[in-house]
Amino acid sequence: MTSTFFDKFQSIVIGTGNVLDDEEFKKAKTPTQEMLICLSSRINEVKKTNVQSDSDKFVSIPHENEQNGASENSEGKTKTVLKIFLNEYHHETIEETLGYTLKLCKTAPNVILSYSPTSKIENDKFIWAENDAAKAKSNFKLLWTKLREQKKAKKIEQLGIADMDLDTILDIFEDKNYDFTILQINIATCCMPPPCLVNFCKENEIQLLTHSDPQVLLPSCHLEEVSLSAFKVKWIVRYLESLVCRGILTKKGFIVNFQRK
Repeated sequence: MTSTFFDKFQSIVIGTGNVLDDEEFKKAKTPTQEMLICLSSRINEVKKTNVQSDSDKFVSIPHENEQNGASENSEGKTKTVLKIFLNEYHHETIEETLGYTLKLCKTAPNVILSYSPTSKIENDKFIWAENDAAKAKSNFKLLWTKLREQKKAKKIEQLGIADMDLDTILDIFEDKNYDFTILQINIATCCMPPPCLVNFCKENEIQLLTHSDPQVLLPSCHLEEVSLSAFKVKWIVRYLESLVCRGILTKKGFIVNFQRK
């Protein structure tokens, strides 16, 4: 069931604000549970407002001073990492996601692209984009070109990719311009990084990191729980801010774009 509050909208962009001080959020055991808890809370807040709009797009992102714990930090320099979660290609995604999130960053952030169009594990090997891999690779290149442009414009500090096997990396970056400095692999699908991948990262000065995010961060089967069953997820951005010198997380939040089915 979809809340009648959203009946007139074709597109919804919801920002959670900083959720670190949310006691319910702290109870989450998985990244998907985190999403559901903070989205449910934020949507309930939004539905209490009186929206007067002729647009078919609804946007609600808390301002910096509205977010818990989001005031300027006096303890030192901060670093922000944005992770963009995509399961479908849309040509305007990079402009949209960065347009909403860069204004939340005090400095140029690191940006990690997680583009996972149906991947799988086969014989203990991770296979990226099992369905129409050629099209998926072409779409990734288009997304990456736009990220490169943002980095060249100094709006992004470092680029990263997530959940891509070495064969796919070598195929996509055929010009050997490995301009990403972060590579994330999922501990659920790759408990021990392949030696060839480890060597590749060392040779190209790429930081190899692990993560526990599922390929689909917010599955459609859960949208009923946040009264958005008539919509689908277009993209998700998670942002993390931390103190550089101490490694303390000072901000965590999500921005999600829902599109009507």
